[in-house]
Amino acid sequence: MLLPSLARLPVTPTGVGAEDLPPDLVALVQVLALSDDPCRELVNQCRINKRWAVPCRDGTLYEAANRRMGWYGTHGSLAAVQQHYRANPIPAWAPADTAQNYFLETCAALRRVETQGIWGMPRNPELADITNRMMRWYGAYGSLEEVQQHYLVHPDPSGWTPPATPRAYAQQAHADMLHANANGIEGMDGTLPNWGIPLTSIPRPWFAAMASVSIQRNSPQAASETLRKVPPNNPDYGQIALEAVQFDDMAYYYVNPTRPDYVMIARAACVRDPTILRHLRSVRPDVYYLAARAAVARNGEALRHVEGSLVASSMGLEPVGSNGPLPSLRVLTPAAYIELAIVAVEKNPNQLQWVHPDWPGYERVAIRARRARNVAQRQLAGP
Repeated sequence: MLLPSLARLPVTPTGVGAEDLPPDLVALVQVLALSDDPCRELVNQCRINKRWAVPCRDGTLYEAANRRMGWYGTHGSLAAVQQHYRANPIPAWAPADTAQNYFLETCAALRRVETQGIWGMPRNPELADITNRMMRWYGAYGSLEEVQQHYLVHPDPSGWTPPATPRAYAQQAHADMLHANANGIEGMDGTLPNWGIPLTSIPRPWFAAMASVSIQRNSPQAASETLRKVPPNNPDYGQIALEAVQFDDMAYYYVNPTRPDYVMIARAACVRDPTILRHLRSVRPDVYYLAARAAVARNGEALRHVEGSLVASSMGLEPVGSNGPLPSLRVLTPAAYIELAIVAVEKNPNQLQWVHPDWPGYERVAIRARRARNVAQRQLAGP
């Protein structure tokens, strides 16, 4: 599952101001909070800017950065975090002894979340909220408070309510992720029922993230099995279906063809596997041209799977039938086919071989192929 960089996550200012640092350092922390890699940037700045050596060395700058990024959670300082966990210790984690070490440990923990997903969960409870946002476990909501407000107004028929704290929320979501990774999403809240079992549950806010984990699990046809269990009226159906078809060609055959975002999904599927065009021609001929154009624009070799092209020899990949009648068209017009052929040969001039020479407009395709070949040869020759 692709995760956002730290810069894409909203930060929670916790009191960084002139009372903490000189104005230029306050400005630095504000900029760092929005950078692509605040961890690396702050360490680099401390290394190269001598005039900031003292606040870097005594930890003042790291303390301000931790507060600005919201990494102390509900606590205002490292001292407050340390005091809280001395009074309420938890297994396997205790806050670092200095603001700099806390900063570096947090950076490492969040980087593991970015790179390892559900296997990189931080042990620091104060990072639960940012982890929920990084993993998209709040779904369409921006915070735990928004999730709680939604369920206050729209109670879950099963009686489920969002946990009171980000940490408890993360624990529930993480448990569902582990289940989806091991078993898929069948039977989970919000999935389509098995035959004879009525649908009685609604999806949790983390349903899309859970489906993503299920799609990517190490199991044959995981994407297809996942998509089959997602109700077409799920608000995240398009996102889930798109990921499924990009992960596994066969998932396309389980996409609901009545979806309003079917064009987007079909295009992505045909780009990955142009042979799907043959099926698409019967299921949704109205989107055939758009999907075929996306496929040939990505890979010119997709042209041989477009209706109107010559067929491949059963003994190899050579085209046959160039001396025979024109291939039949059921969906495309001759003009539309020629436009697709032009896109394909501009991408790969060799794909001219799949175009029947008797098509009206063949010469236009041949000219574009020659131009593309000349350009490629000049590029190979160099200056």
